[in-house]
Amino acid sequence: MGKTADLTAVQKAITDTLKQEGKTQKEISERIGCSQSAVSRHLSGKSVGRKKCGRKRCTTRRGDRTLRKIVEKDRFQTLGDLRKQWTESGVETSRATVYRRVQEMGYRCRIPQVKPLLNQKQRQKRLTWATEKQHWTVAQWSKVLFRMKANFACHSEIKVPESGGRLGRGKCQNA
Repeated sequence: MGKTADLTAVQKAITDTLKQEGKTQKEISERIGCSQSAVSRHLSGKSVGRKKCGRKRCTTRRGDRTLRKIVEKDRFQTLGDLRKQWTESGVETSRATVYRRVQEMGYRCRIPQVKPLLNQKQRQKRLTWATEKQHWTVAQWSKVLFRMKANFACHSEIKVPESGGRLGRGKCQNA
């Protein structure tokens, strides 16, 4: 059986309607599935919503809007930089609070993937390949076989995917 704070808006509306129809508190409580005291408190007007549990938020809605503006100005700032700018605007918080507020806004803190840059030789090979294929027709591209599976070289042997998804060993052959 629910308490007064647990009564939903629908249950409260049903309670009021049933009371107007002349039903008793006990009949109403059985009908909507809550305690008789919850119905009594609601009808007498003494029901007050449940207080929030946990620690009070250290930031206000206004402060959160300020943080949103700071984040949207440059999304690639670190949490430390965000905290510093937020502190300058008048909101004193910890780095963890900044992280939680940014998460609540729907942003995700990620470290960008580091990958090696192309050297000059690789760039030149890509450019020559692209210029050779620049004027290819659809018919020429349709003859190209795009493979999703790769072969892995291993001591002059090559691992070739067998049927059933297992990797087997096959000798390197010139095609």
